[in-house]
Amino acid sequence: VMLTCNSGLPLEQSFTIAGGDPEGVTFVVTDIPDTGADCEVTETGTPAGYTTVLNDGDGCVWEDVVVGSFTCDITNEADPATYTVFKDFTVQRDGGDVVIPEADITIECDSAIVGGDEDDGTWTLSGKLSDGESLVATVDTTAGPATCSATEEITQSGVEQSSSGCGPTALPAGGSHTCTFTNTVFFEGIPTLSQYGLAILVLLTLGVGFIGFRRIV
Repeated sequence: VMLTCNSGLPLEQSFTIAGGDPEGVTFVVTDIPDTGADCEVTETGTPAGYTTVLNDGDGCVWEDVVVGSFTCDITNEADPATYTVFKDFTVQRDGGDVVIPEADITIECDSAIVGGDEDDGTWTLSGKLSDGESLVATVDTTAGPATCSATEEITQSGVEQSSSGCGPTALPAGGSHTCTFTNTVFFEGIPTLSQYGLAILVLLTLGVGFIGFRRIV
């Protein structure tokens, strides 16, 4: 933490302080002119995934200070994590018009999800996703890393399912993770023949019939 003033001595002071230190640190400024000094406390080296909050958001800035004692409470708040599910629906060949390209997705975490539902300590966020859509869960990490996973439910038959990165995953403060569900539908299609092809098919069929007849005789 650092104290910076535009006048007085010293103009800058810095200390290293551990989280939860009950004593804190004390800055002392002397030789302040009668017109007063403007001073500010800042913090550097904040851990990744945390946001610095000074005096509950009011900041630690004092203007025209001549004498007195001032307090700066510094809190490093854990940033929420995000768990994102992407939907990929692929239809091979013609026939996509008879398939509804969507599935029910559920994200489950052991920590609070913004806008989610809670049941016995487990939080869930659900949604119906179509091809190219996504579902994002914003997860609280105040108490430590949150563990999240995702599942998919699709009732249409003939749809292959695969996933990537959707198993249980630990999310640290400010962390992010993505999961992708891929559904693939295969349509074999109906082969077509030209008039020449049909003529050949008829001749082949007749030939098989003649051979069968001769063998029976």
